[in-house]
Amino acid sequence: MKSSKKLAIYRIFQEALRNAIRHGNKSHIQVDISIVDFVFKLEVSNTFTGKADEWRQGLGLTSMKNRALSIGAEIDLSSINSLYRVVLQVKI
Repeated sequence: MKSSKKLAIYRIFQEALRNAIRHGNKSHIQVDISIVDFVFKLEVSNTFTGKADEWRQGLGLTSMKNRALSIGAEIDLSSINSLYRVVLQVKI
């Protein structure tokens, strides 16, 4: 994997954690990393207060989307009930 792709993945992970700490329940943050069929998957999830439609499209969310796009990755930023999730998938 190219170093530029590794760096983008790291920065997305860093921002997802930062958002989880800043906006969510700091007592429980779950991180799952897997590689299946040459696809790297990173998932960061935590509970938060509020609703997804209240999220402000700030610099953090925008930068995660832009970084994912720059490496040909798919990124899903979503909420289910009170669970906030960032899922990144990229072919390696």
